[in-house]
Amino acid sequence: MKKIMKVILGVIAVVFIIIVVFWVSIVYVSDYKITTVDISVSPDETYELVLQAVGEADFPFGSASGRLILYEGESKISKADFELFDDGGCIRSSIWEVTWHEDCVEVILSGDEQIDEQIILYFDGKKEVKQLTDWDRYGNISSQNSMDETEEINFETHQELRLIGVVDTYANASELTALFEDHDSLERMISFNQILNDQFEFYEIYNQPLQSKFYWNMDDSFLKCYDGVPIKNQEIEIDGENCFISSLNSFQLNLNAYNHFFDFIGEGRGFCESDFQYKRNEKVPIILGNDYKSYYSIGDSIKLNYLEKDFEYEIIGFFEQGLNIKIENSEYSMDKYLCVPFFEFDGNVIDDSEKVFWLRCYEEKNLGYIKVDIINDMSEEETIEFYKTKIQNNAEKLMLKYSTLDIIYDISSGIANNNE
Repeated sequence: MKKIMKVILGVIAVVFIIIVVFWVSIVYVSDYKITTVDISVSPDETYELVLQAVGEADFPFGSASGRLILYEGESKISKADFELFDDGGCIRSSIWEVTWHEDCVEVILSGDEQIDEQIILYFDGKKEVKQLTDWDRYGNISSQNSMDETEEINFETHQELRLIGVVDTYANASELTALFEDHDSLERMISFNQILNDQFEFYEIYNQPLQSKFYWNMDDSFLKCYDGVPIKNQEIEIDGENCFISSLNSFQLNLNAYNHFFDFIGEGRGFCESDFQYKRNEKVPIILGNDYKSYYSIGDSIKLNYLEKDFEYEIIGFFEQGLNIKIENSEYSMDKYLCVPFFEFDGNVIDDSEKVFWLRCYEEKNLGYIKVDIINDMSEEETIEFYKTKIQNNAEKLMLKYSTLDIIYDISSGIANNNE
């Protein structure tokens, strides 16, 4: 009998050890394993920059940890850790852009859910990290759906406003993560949003892609592209169910932005004030671009994921054909886009995941545009500084980091008719 018990206990011990080893290996691969993804060498072959993945991306749509290491020969000069927010995408060679200079190497990291991050590693060991606005990098707001420059457009303007963009000035994703972990961060973010809407004529416009979890068999022109490739049917398992993730061209708006720029309804109805109130367990109104009419009708429902939270949307309208939103030198063809309302917080947080959802939502809501009023005897530079100071002061009172861009945008909308 004792021998049998020893055998049983031995088997249990072996199984336990196997489980522990298996679990430790999974944790190691997921969180700690270092993998070299790509290497860039300076033109004179003196320096080498290594891109590494640290573990794997958090399942299913979480961030991925990465590391940059700069070498001179065999000697390590410096390193920089970063977080990539890319809809669950892994660290890979396509997320970095490397430029070598006389005294440093510049890296731009791009992810679908983050502002481009610039990391500069100097050959003397110093480093700089900052988030880039589109103006920093390109000189204007870029759009994957910008109209062909060779195409002649008759743009019938609906309304044009001069606006200045609000931006956060957190140095990197780690700083933003630290903000989200503060116990009162959501209250502060909401208070800042209220200030923006109360003290200014504020337009919340953001283009966070909504995601379909079902197999995508419609036109690829509705999808967001990465490096020219549509983000389509990425197969993953969520809660034991196989899903096919595709990212759809989307805009989120407040009522101000809708009324001034997007109120071109060809069929159905547009947004009203009540549509922006968050109603739990109810369908969310959605307006689709005109090209979606080949696939959907008014009243149809669509299940989509927004900021890692599932929603069921009800189609209330279609935009007029040819609607374009013009932001400085770029035009967004709304025929291929969908629009949803930016929610107002309902005052209830059920759990930590919902708090993160609302934090991410208000982070996007706060990155809107302020209408610029003409101030007598002020130059454009002085006007920008006036608004920048007001935004920075209001943010500092709430222990937040926000500022404005250094340019005033012309934003308008209208129906574009191609001239044959």
